[in-house]
Amino acid sequence: MRGLRDLTRERGAVLIFDEVVTGFRMAPGGAQESLGVTADLACFAKALAGGLPGAALAGRADIMEAMAFTGDPSRDRRGRVADQGTHSAMPVVAAAGIAALEILKTGDVQRRLNRLGDRLRDGLNAVLERRGIPGFVYGGYSVFRIFLGDTRERLGLTGGGAVDHARLDRGMGPLGAPLHLAMLLNGVDYSRGLATGWLNAAMTDADIDQVVEAFDRSAARLLQSGDLAIGRLIQSEGPASAGKTW
Repeated sequence: MRGLRDLTRERGAVLIFDEVVTGFRMAPGGAQESLGVTADLACFAKALAGGLPGAALAGRADIMEAMAFTGDPSRDRRGRVADQGTHSAMPVVAAAGIAALEILKTGDVQRRLNRLGDRLRDGLNAVLERRGIPGFVYGGYSVFRIFLGDTRERLGLTGGGAVDHARLDRGMGPLGAPLHLAMLLNGVDYSRGLATGWLNAAMTDADIDQVVEAFDRSAARLLQSGDLAIGRLIQSEGPASAGKTW
């Protein structure tokens, strides 16, 4: 990201960050604070309004001025960059946003959630290791993603080799649906597509324990049903990115 910041400055290009998920989650200043990079424009939502439908655009004054009304009818009608939203200036959303930001600005919520995120990933990985299931749970801060069917080593996540991003982006394929269903039956939901989840400020250590226990029961269920037949999860030969069916 720092390299991208340098490159955009050299080329005179605008660097835009999508902080809809990372904003106020990774740190009070979002990914920009955590990475030490300031974008020219950044989009915020979700946490910004404490769960209500609110969003915001922030950025350099000279860019933001292009959206401001000046009082010149001709310029405001034909030269201004329009910025409009369904909930713009809605009093309830604005009040919720002020209340949420007062809580999030100290960093206490983020530090607690980051700790819970570490604890959750460690707990889910311990389940896989104990049951001998090839896979891992990864992520950062208060975000986690479950990946079954291959190992960190084969995907290049250890040892400094090339990471098989294409394989990671495809997710766990047919294993995803039965795992998600098993987790639902055990009282836990997450984003099914890539088996990704985000913790929120209402969660506690007890919630983390519940997710880990649900994952353990789900893994046992899938092993018993044959969905996680260990011998068929990993290719016998060839690189993980060979494009074979899993």
